[in-house]
Amino acid sequence: MATIVVLALFLGIATFLLQNSTQLEDTNLEESTSEEIVVRSDGNDFDGLAVFPTWSTVEPATFPIVIDGQARGTWYFEANFPIEVQLRDGVVLATGFAQAQEDWMTEEIVTFYAELQRVEGAPEHVGMAALILRKANPSGVPENDAEFVTQILIDTTR
Repeated sequence: MATIVVLALFLGIATFLLQNSTQLEDTNLEESTSEEIVVRSDGNDFDGLAVFPTWSTVEPATFPIVIDGQARGTWYFEANFPIEVQLRDGVVLATGFAQAQEDWMTEEIVTFYAELQRVEGAPEHVGMAALILRKANPSGVPENDAEFVTQILIDTTR
């Protein structure tokens, strides 16, 4: 009996999430209903990179947007790397920096905390936007560039 109740509860939650999810059109970003969004693991630069949303994955995020996560120490320079929220047309809604919460001068995984603030003059927007994490690259050498892009449901009106 308990198994049937748990299964019914799981199916109910899954159905609710599917019915209430919003998809970003014309993009290859996938929406996640998980509390942990594992970013990528296709090479050393992305191995261990993860974002832990501090907002509900069903309700839109509002400002300031707080993000906890982890990245390899090689993503940081002077203990931080840039993050921004951007619309499909390239308009930047929010910016901030992931700040290392421990020693960043390592190749191991380092936790970070970020608080993104709305850019002055940014348009109001309710819907999907891109959350972009950019590897710090003080040299400017293109081979050292890396970025991770995922989608985020956002409401700038609140």
